[in-house]
Amino acid sequence: MQEELEMTAYAVLIEIRSEHDNSPDKWKRTLTHFFDELTNELHNYGVRIIGHIKGFLDLEDAGYCYFSNTGDLQKTKAVSEIKNYAKNGKITFNVIVYGLEEESIEEIVKNKVEIIEEELQAACQIITKND
Repeated sequence: MQEELEMTAYAVLIEIRSEHDNSPDKWKRTLTHFFDELTNELHNYGVRIIGHIKGFLDLEDAGYCYFSNTGDLQKTKAVSEIKNYAKNGKITFNVIVYGLEEESIEEIVKNKVEIIEEELQAACQIITKND
């Protein structure tokens, strides 16, 4: 008999405030790196199936970027419409997985947000449904 896996959905908003204006390419590279590492760490924690990880980066007047990843067989795809340098932004994303509880996903996100902070020299505030 096949094991029945439970689906877990997790959504979050991260406010990003950088010390410097960052180029469109740097924003895209950094968030792509974040999503790739998030995907890898989900697998390391024992997630069985990644349904989808998708996000929307809003840089207000500078533009936006969509991110999508459906598992470790592909890297994160990004469609960017970022046109200007920007210091601040907001990334809203959700994770749909099978075989891992919400608390573990939240812990992984909190650890991986360091990528954004280091690469963009930024302070990040994670806002979840419980905040």
